[in-house]
Amino acid sequence: MITRKTKRKLSIGVLLIVIIIIGYSSYWFISSFGLAVNLLQEDDPSTKQISEEYKSLFATSAYTKLRVEHTYNSKVRSPITLIDYDSIYSILIYKISMNSKAGLSKILFLEYKDADQSPNIAYRGIPYSFMFKYKAGKESSATQLFLTINGDSIRSLFHSDTLVNYAATFEDLSISYTKDGIKEIYAVSDDAFIKTKIPINVLFLKRGMTIYLFFLSVKVHGKSIPDSLLYNLITGIEKQIR
Repeated sequence: MITRKTKRKLSIGVLLIVIIIIGYSSYWFISSFGLAVNLLQEDDPSTKQISEEYKSLFATSAYTKLRVEHTYNSKVRSPITLIDYDSIYSILIYKISMNSKAGLSKILFLEYKDADQSPNIAYRGIPYSFMFKYKAGKESSATQLFLTINGDSIRSLFHSDTLVNYAATFEDLSISYTKDGIKEIYAVSDDAFIKTKIPINVLFLKRGMTIYLFFLSVKVHGKSIPDSLLYNLITGIEKQIR
């Protein structure tokens, strides 16, 4: 038989558990709300305009088929621009400030394995032809770049000290600024629980102390990406990459 004293202890125990749950939930809600407010305060109004800086990265021959879909502006980082090309392809442009004058062959490293975003790190997400995420807050400069790709048919299309171009049928990828460090960028083919594989073309373009990162993907299901397409759009050179 449960005594009155035992019932009282059980009631106190249950009450303490309820208080702890409510306290934790309140803390989580307040923290999440505060984080959301801080993230929103980072934003400047978005536009459908491309900066002259980003526009100058493309060959003039590409202008007629480029259409800006969205530019995400921020008080604490460079703009991220989404571009439609020929109503078939999507291009995302992301800017990385570097601390090194070294060429890409010395500062860019590629690894083939499962990629993931870092735990306990806040990310901003941009749904496009794939889900693109970047670490929230003020952008950091880099000395090296570590690219991890998980997918099939991963290949190097072009490699120099100023331009590196990869192609893959990818599930996800990440970029960190130190080996095994925090993932500054995380991209996944589908933000659902089951990842799909989609074609993607990734290009790093180095100009001085800046690297411009391009992601080319398809908007039309089942469409492939010509290996030379992104290289041609940037350089203006009609080169067949094999």
